[in-house]
Amino acid sequence: MIWLAVELLVCWLVLANLVLLALYRRKLRLLWLEPTFKQPVILFESDDWGPGPVQHAKALDQIQQVLAQARDHRGRCAHMTIGTVLSIPDADKIIQSQYQTYTGIDLSAPQFSAVLTSLKNGWQKGLFSLQLHGREHFWPTTLLAAIRDSDELKQWLANDSSATEQLPSTLQSRWNPPISVADIALAVKQETELFKRCFGFGAEVAVPPTFIWHEQVEISWRSQGINTIICPGKRFVERQQSQFRCDQDLIVNLQTSQTGQTYLVRDQYFEPEYGHQWQDAMVKIATCLQLGRPCLFETHRFNFTDSAQACHNSLQQLQQLLAHALKRWPDCCFLTNSEIINLPQHDPDHVLEHGWRARLKVWLARANTLPRFRYFATFTGLSFMGWLLTLTFTHPKPSLTQSAQP
Repeated sequence: MIWLAVELLVCWLVLANLVLLALYRRKLRLLWLEPTFKQPVILFESDDWGPGPVQHAKALDQIQQVLAQARDHRGRCAHMTIGTVLSIPDADKIIQSQYQTYTGIDLSAPQFSAVLTSLKNGWQKGLFSLQLHGREHFWPTTLLAAIRDSDELKQWLANDSSATEQLPSTLQSRWNPPISVADIALAVKQETELFKRCFGFGAEVAVPPTFIWHEQVEISWRSQGINTIICPGKRFVERQQSQFRCDQDLIVNLQTSQTGQTYLVRDQYFEPEYGHQWQDAMVKIATCLQLGRPCLFETHRFNFTDSAQACHNSLQQLQQLLAHALKRWPDCCFLTNSEIINLPQHDPDHVLEHGWRARLKVWLARANTLPRFRYFATFTGLSFMGWLLTLTFTHPKPSLTQSAQP
């Protein structure tokens, strides 16, 4: 009876593990194919920069100073990508139309020359990479309809229409359906053309506002030269109030989309205005290193523009984070998005890990981050088998000399 019970238990465990592996086979395969980084890679990503007062230009100049002071072991400066918003509402014209017609003011307008100059200077110095966040951070007709019914939004429009961060979060999603295919194609064409007029070169990287976008947006981006999409590890295709709907619940670094573009995952946050400290960010870098991933920090414009005190605090936190990261990880690298994406073909500093033993350990750690997988794997004994694999194949073996010592 005991042997029969043992045999039944073994059969059940084998069957349970086969079912579990079958259910998660796609995600586990994605995690294995995802490149493994063997040293810390740090990149800051700041969205929402665009038309604004001269104080914003000063903040951008101060950010550049902090980035230029930090250098990795190769002598490369710290780097920040800038998700650019290229146009804001023209409050005077919209009010004159009785809120019936939307009109915008572009970043190329003379009153925003200081901001545009600072962005270009940062790019020329190699401190900034410029990415497309959108012509507007919102869908213009959706915003206009909301303004007609809201005194609060009318006040926002009249006082400071450049502060798009102050809009209700539901209005900040530019690509939230329903929008026709023709309207999407036209809007993407207009914003990529405006990007080129502002900066003198075409956009290659897009950051969807509030991470809401879908395949039709990708198709239009692709047709206009966008080959890289920044995402949070998922694709959210719709937003209703605080509810998000996604059609891809796992996207990994350097994964190729159905439209042939490359995804890069930004899922860490460094927002000093939300109370994030440099110590918290150090933990996130360590977590990314354990998972063999680059650490892309999201840090929005408002951290540096809400007030002089906010800017000072955010710059101090950024400076402290860079100093402590370089001290703790002397081999850490500051790379651009383009360099990260091209590493499989060009890796002069050997940032990627190719040995299967080290990759196995990282893969098992990644698998444990899948929702509910760790619970099921513990229940079926798969986690124990994974631990044995790690111990057997990745644990350093003592040399003959060491084993002979008393």
